[in-house]
Amino acid sequence: MALTIELSTEEEARLNRDATKRGLQASEYLRLLWLAETLIERDAEGCPRIAGTKTRVAQIAIAQEVHGNTPQQIVSSAYPHLSLDQVLAALAFYDSHKLEVLAGIEAEERLFIELRAKSGQTTREELLKRLHQKQAS
Repeated sequence: MALTIELSTEEEARLNRDATKRGLQASEYLRLLWLAETLIERDAEGCPRIAGTKTRVAQIAIAQEVHGNTPQQIVSSAYPHLSLDQVLAALAFYDSHKLEVLAGIEAEERLFIELRAKSGQTTREELLKRLHQKQAS
């Protein structure tokens, strides 16, 4: 049984762009978006996670966007407890909720900086500056 979905020109362009970015056909990417509806859940704080795990969508997005890992590398090295479909669904969710996921990442970074400042922990930059000053004297 085939399912027909009507998309606006803008929606179709976005679907094709995101599918191409992930190296997938539009139909496969659309399947992952649909799959994300069951594979991605929100925790008590509203943070999107892979269902049945503690793995946040943001962690998967960072693994690919920042560290340059392919979905296969994410599964084989960083998150072997996840299936490739779970990782691809998380990336599809990220694509369609990018601003929300990025806002969550930024909020976590601000909290981390605030907690580190309160703890008096020295930053890497401060340690390097001290090292360079010591080496210069």
